[in-house]
Amino acid sequence: MPRKEAKPAIPAAPRRRFVRAVLAVGIGLGLVVGIVALGSVAAAIVGRKDRYRIPVAAVECGTPDGVDRDTFLSEVRYLGDLPETFNVNDPEAVGRVRAALAKHPWVEFVGEDGYLTIEYRYPITVGFRRPVLAVTTTAEPALRTVDAKGILLPPHRPITNLAKLVGEYEPPTNAIGTPWNDATVRRAAELAARFEPVSVEKIAAGWRVVPRSGPPLVVER
Repeated sequence: MPRKEAKPAIPAAPRRRFVRAVLAVGIGLGLVVGIVALGSVAAAIVGRKDRYRIPVAAVECGTPDGVDRDTFLSEVRYLGDLPETFNVNDPEAVGRVRAALAKHPWVEFVGEDGYLTIEYRYPITVGFRRPVLAVTTTAEPALRTVDAKGILLPPHRPITNLAKLVGEYEPPTNAIGTPWNDATVRRAAELAARFEPVSVEKIAAGWRVVPRSGPPLVVER
């Protein structure tokens, strides 16, 4: 019976190199697959997180008279140093929005109600300052307005039927959203809020208040 010839053995060194090459290819493929898988997981996580982020512009609240919503919320974001979006699951997020709203000079108070979710926007109650008196100044802008407490309000479109303080006054040096630094203006604002007149004038005897109907009134200091 003829003997089978033995196959020549592969030398040890080439065999080791072959095994290492196969392992290297396998490891490389495994890394590629792993990176792709991790990327998919990361994308899914980011997508889930992004789902819970909403823009500040989505906040539901009122706006001051004569100020459009986009402008108002843009100013709120700037004054409150808010990011463009926030996570509704962050327990401090709505609190930061409320704090930012409170910094706006048009805002008198911010309620504790209202919250935000992905599906719903429950409005945050915001009370706005109401201009009661127009004051003519010697600088630009010539006409400024204050609320009942004499708080200087931002320049805005003229408001009809607003009481006027007779005469010209030095422009305020205080910041918008704080009381006008002139006691005469602050007192005139109190009278304007009380009587809702056509005009208020400082006179020697006190104040001359012209109502919308009836004779003028003289109010002591």
